[in-house]
Amino acid sequence: MVSEVWQSQHRRLFRYQRRLELAENLALEWKRFKGQWKNYTKAAEIDREDEDRQAAIFLACIGGEAYEIFTTLEFDDDGDRDKKA
Repeated sequence: MVSEVWQSQHRRLFRYQRRLELAENLALEWKRFKGQWKNYTKAAEIDREDEDRQAAIFLACIGGEAYEIFTTLEFDDDGDRDKKA
């Protein structure tokens, strides 16, 4: 039986491989990315992290082009920038 300590230390070994592609069919690409992201967050147990950490991990995984677009978005409250959707 694998110990909880080992599981805790190794649960983040799953690497997210595919960024959000800003392609011609963005709706289809978002659907693909969202499905893969949901599976990834379960597999890597990111869904157990606090909301700020989940948002930071998401932003680190979306890719440079999508992140640059994110940085141009305006929020009513600066704290909303760190919340997950």
